[in-house]
Amino acid sequence: MVRMLAICAVVFIFFGVSLAQEFELSAQFPKEIINASHSATDAGVEMYFNFDVIDTINEGESCHPVLGGAVYTSTNGGSSWELHPASVIGDPGYDSTYEASFTNPASGNVQYYYKVWTDSTVSCWLPNNSSNTFPAPDNKLVQICGDPTGDQDSIMLPWDNGYRSYSCTDLVDFWVGYSSSNLFYKVTVAGGGFPYSHTEHVSTGLASWCPNSEVDLDVFHIYTFPIINPNAPYPDSIFYAAIYGDVSISFVVVTIHIWTGVYKVHKLDSTATWIDYLSVYTRLGDIESDVSGNTLSLRVPLSVLTSDPDFGTLDPDLPLATGCGIGTACAFPKEPGCFIYGLCDTFAYSINDGSPSVGMYLKTGEYTVTPSSPPVLSAYGGSAAGGKGVTFYYCTYTDPEGDIPVVHDVVIDGTPYTLDSYGDHTYSDGADFYLVRSDIGSRPTFHFHFSDGANDVTTEDLSLGIEENIPSSGFTLGSAYPNPFNAAVTIPVNAYEDFDNITIEIYNINGEKIRTLHSGYLSRGFHHFIWNGKDASSGLYFVRVRAAGDEQLSRIMLMK
Repeated sequence: MVRMLAICAVVFIFFGVSLAQEFELSAQFPKEIINASHSATDAGVEMYFNFDVIDTINEGESCHPVLGGAVYTSTNGGSSWELHPASVIGDPGYDSTYEASFTNPASGNVQYYYKVWTDSTVSCWLPNNSSNTFPAPDNKLVQICGDPTGDQDSIMLPWDNGYRSYSCTDLVDFWVGYSSSNLFYKVTVAGGGFPYSHTEHVSTGLASWCPNSEVDLDVFHIYTFPIINPNAPYPDSIFYAAIYGDVSISFVVVTIHIWTGVYKVHKLDSTATWIDYLSVYTRLGDIESDVSGNTLSLRVPLSVLTSDPDFGTLDPDLPLATGCGIGTACAFPKEPGCFIYGLCDTFAYSINDGSPSVGMYLKTGEYTVTPSSPPVLSAYGGSAAGGKGVTFYYCTYTDPEGDIPVVHDVVIDGTPYTLDSYGDHTYSDGADFYLVRSDIGSRPTFHFHFSDGANDVTTEDLSLGIEENIPSSGFTLGSAYPNPFNAAVTIPVNAYEDFDNITIEIYNINGEKIRTLHSGYLSRGFHHFIWNGKDASSGLYFVRVRAAGDEQLSRIMLMK
């Protein structure tokens, strides 16, 4: 059974793991949602939502495919939500872009949030519980999973007393939410509520005449909600967790007490000793809890987290990694004495059940139904590559409100063809579109047609070789994609003429050149240059293109 990031926190909390059995967990981090945008906000139009899904943390076989996506909308202030399935567009430049649509109401405000999931992760925006209602109602939370019953793991009791399984450690459902001041969690288990512990009457294996041949053993349950901020200064060595439970275990001369609250946890490596585990966690503050039958609700003050300097600053454009893990533990003497029971020196644990790992964005989308401004087309035209039978068509789309183009076509001799994107899905500052064709006549007539969902814009009719509105520099540095990136980034350059000498270089934030991607002749047309940053450090870099006395710069972000 694959265990996710959410459950790892349960193990790290207890220092006794190094004294007991080894374990192997798979920590799958949630994917990221970027470039979230929508079409025009006019009344009664078909409204389109787009969002890109990337993975800059997991690599190789750990990168699980997306199984589904959705957009949720509310037209009544978040009192109820409507689900709209999202599917991947799949066109060039939109190969990781998901789209959903619904019909805009005649007036009012629309709230919305995004959700995407794999077999082991969920990433989502969230409804805003702005009133801080607690326990948080379902319409202010996002459901992360509906987990099957009966799939929890049991704990092995010491001295060959077999296994025990508890319905209170069988996760059934898990929800998350937020406000400007709190995180909200809700978890439901199969039964038994949320007891801190069970007492098991077990045999120690001693002779029946020994006073300690049978003893009562405390088996503790702990419900852990890890919270990892990607903006933290030490994300690989420190994480945080909200914990519900009450565990008090004495080891030799040390008593470990963990009770409901927010904890700062230091990760330890395989060389750690039991002494190191004595300082593995620090309790930072209280949280509110509410148990109603088999449902546990928590309210976690964000101030408790952000007041610790190692937590880092909150950025609504970056997801907190979180989840729910349920664990069971007990402590006992390895060799109980016949007449003296002895102090605990051995620790057993079980990670019983857990949710997928969650990437929760502390943000909610909202817009007012209102007429939108029409987009603007610029830097458009077409050119043929001499002797190659290939024709390039290109156009830059800019929308004042950043609305997505639901139509992005070039109409050639009356036939529309969809233009591809460079992967730049921020439209307020201009996004370049292109088409490469090899089956078009020698001098076709064409024009460009775009729509933001409410406003159609077209160019005048053009003839191949007659190009309009071309930038004076003679080239355009397109938007690199994906951006941010964690391995390779593609840098598009559109040359409107042949250049005898053009340079394309990468600089770091200190202004030092670290790579030359191209230097020399570049023919007219569209070109793509790839930089593999696997040997570079995470951070901000600049792409610099120079030719014929002109220069253009763009920023790219490497995240590992």
